[in-house]
Amino acid sequence: MSCIGIDLGTTNSCVAVLLHGKVEVIANEFGKRTTPSCVAFVDGEAQALVGDAALSQAARNATNTISEMKRLIGRSFSDPCVQADVQNLTCRVVNNEGQPQVLVQHRGKELSLTPEQVSSMVLKKLKSSAESFLGRPVLKAVITVPAYFSARQRDATREAGRLAGLEVLRLLPEPSAAALAYGHERADLRQDPGQGSRTVLVYDLGGGTFDVTIAAIEGTEVTVRVVDGDDHLGGHDFDVCLMKWVAQEIRSSLGVDVANEPAKVRRLLSLCERAKRDLTALTKAEVDLEPLLPDRDQILKLSRAKFENLCQDLLQKTLDCVRAALTSAELTAGDVDEVILVGGSTRMPVVTRLLADLFPGKPIRRTVNPDEAVAHGAALLAAELSGARRRETDLTAVVVQDVTPLSLGIDVNGGSFCSIIPRNTTIPAEKSKRVSTAFKNQRNVSIQVYQGERPVANRNMFLGTYTLQNLPPGPEGLGIQMSLTLDQDGVLQVKARVEGSVQWEGCSLELRDRSALEVDEHAALAARTKAADEAEAQRLEARFNLEKCLVNSKEEVADVAKFRSIEDWLSQNQSGSREEFEAKLTEAKLALRCRRNEYFENYHTSKRSKFF
Repeated sequence: MSCIGIDLGTTNSCVAVLLHGKVEVIANEFGKRTTPSCVAFVDGEAQALVGDAALSQAARNATNTISEMKRLIGRSFSDPCVQADVQNLTCRVVNNEGQPQVLVQHRGKELSLTPEQVSSMVLKKLKSSAESFLGRPVLKAVITVPAYFSARQRDATREAGRLAGLEVLRLLPEPSAAALAYGHERADLRQDPGQGSRTVLVYDLGGGTFDVTIAAIEGTEVTVRVVDGDDHLGGHDFDVCLMKWVAQEIRSSLGVDVANEPAKVRRLLSLCERAKRDLTALTKAEVDLEPLLPDRDQILKLSRAKFENLCQDLLQKTLDCVRAALTSAELTAGDVDEVILVGGSTRMPVVTRLLADLFPGKPIRRTVNPDEAVAHGAALLAAELSGARRRETDLTAVVVQDVTPLSLGIDVNGGSFCSIIPRNTTIPAEKSKRVSTAFKNQRNVSIQVYQGERPVANRNMFLGTYTLQNLPPGPEGLGIQMSLTLDQDGVLQVKARVEGSVQWEGCSLELRDRSALEVDEHAALAARTKAADEAEAQRLEARFNLEKCLVNSKEEVADVAKFRSIEDWLSQNQSGSREEFEAKLTEAKLALRCRRNEYFENYHTSKRSKFF
């Protein structure tokens, strides 16, 4: 049974398979190696049109033609990104119990479709092309997703695969797939192990998303070090940018507003996309407005320089992501051996020029066709996971290791964040840490898990809580082993056990949805507020040390009145300063008998312990 690799794109999709030791990109019935991610419902047709057939009639059937569902899949209707995208779609998108759904008219009836259902139609089309090419059923696939797709978006993509009749063996980040294809095609790297690992930067500018990944590649082993990007930036945004300029020119020169008519918007978008493609090879292009305004003989001239100036902000966003990735990896441009271009939008000459300026003297490569590189890498991993690769004696093992974009950790010492799996740790990952109970005869431990970079736990993103119950009675300081395990699909396993016990207990948590923009904003905020956050963490720890002393030392009190006055003060001054808490701790220690005081001095002020 064959297993295929699918690049499910925003504007175009591609399918490939490993056959006789070679990756074959499968053409559709029109002989094209990419298929538009477009679905249309046409009266007179019993079934929906998918791919080229759907796109060819889009201008005359705009409201019943659906595209760019990858931007909506797995998102809520209230998501600001969805609200922005809806403004540029010609089909009707409505709110159905908090989720976006597309409404179309077909054969006199109104149909309501989820983004998953529309995406499944595209996947079925690719599956059918693969089955026609191979001459046998296809039931398994590796599907690629943007590096910054959230857990919900990944689950929705899996659901689309299931609806298409596919078992999704793995969701593979697109830049990782491209890096894998690069490693496979560079025969010189595979045949000469002495060259060692190479650091490459994958610049993936597709139709609707942008990803940048820094990875170490050794043959077909890809180890991702850092990911960055923007899941709402791609070639379509360049088309829209140009379309808005053309619409403004039409409004100014002809007094005609085409922005409010879906059919004209769809037609104008196609004209602008064609002009953008022309400017890849030519320095000047023309936008012939006759198909848009039949009664006007009007041609709009556009230079490549003008187009690049219009899209300057979009281009700068991609470079900002590249610089952020280098900073996160603690690398300079000189540390990168090569830059790999992926995605059809990288054909714009300005992309190569800007990257050449940023990485002087470094090769900017298109080793694999930019439109096909992601599907190529997905096919390699599909062969590995299905066992087909092991039947190909001339292929080396395929290994892909990705990273987590933010640290994962727990709340300790009364509110401090203790990172257990640091940011940019290779996935899958499992990390452990020893912690201790804070109070005498503590029977339960509440493990609060967060994701983020800020030293104060509740200033990060809360993921969930697990409570370890029925601890044995005893003094404070009971050792507990904590373990966090993150798998390839973004599922976090929380486990804990008392030292000396062999029984682990725990639960699964799903990483909360977070876009590339949110991750970048959080990291930037953590950097800006580092000093203030560290001061707050120290204040919380000082308060926690005082609380521990008051709870654990009641039986050892010499000056009861003094001790109770400190307890009363603490209950009324939870927002006190670090200095105040430390001063009260000194007073509390003086109120204890000498024996307990010495014990407290040796144990409670230890900076090496993490307490619950």
